[in-house]
Amino acid sequence: MDFIDGLPRSEGFTVILVVVDRKKIVSDRDKVFLSHFWRELFRLQGIVLKRSTTYHPQTDGQTEVVNRSLETYLRCFISETPTLWAKRDIQFEVGERVFLKLRPYRQKTVAHRRNEKLAPRYFGPYEVLKEIEVVTYWLKLAPTATIHPVFHVSQLRKVIGDYTTNPELPTTLTEDLEVVMEPLELMGVRQKEDVTKC
Repeated sequence: MDFIDGLPRSEGFTVILVVVDRKKIVSDRDKVFLSHFWRELFRLQGIVLKRSTTYHPQTDGQTEVVNRSLETYLRCFISETPTLWAKRDIQFEVGERVFLKLRPYRQKTVAHRRNEKLAPRYFGPYEVLKEIEVVTYWLKLAPTATIHPVFHVSQLRKVIGDYTTNPELPTTLTEDLEVVMEPLELMGVRQKEDVTKC
């Protein structure tokens, strides 16, 4: 068992944990594996931890070979575009269903909520009607939606499984950046007294 660290960030991670044999772990006495937490975890899982001598690759040769192989593969995969190594091509077919990612706190055309952290991150699912370009898609939004139906691929996520719910898109704003709201019923009227009069 070993770590390969110092890698470029990929989806928030910079380290690879290498495990060659999950039942018998040979560790190079890394302080991580010598802590009380790990010793107790290994004991509960029935894993035998064998400690090797630090900087003595002969004891832990299998792990070192796997580390070198992984590093070689990564270098080959990212040789042409090292800054884009974590990016992947995303494409959708016409008729596929996708979730739409809208971030109201960043958009001027979507009304703000009081608790943005608890707001849904993805809306939908919506059907892909047309591929405009390689990275833009036309979605079948609800007839009441007042936003443009073409979205960049970075705002879409493929639907996996069967979803029957369809959260409404956030309330949109007018040209004057005001929320358009219509009351359902007038319950009563209260008039405020003018306290500035003497």
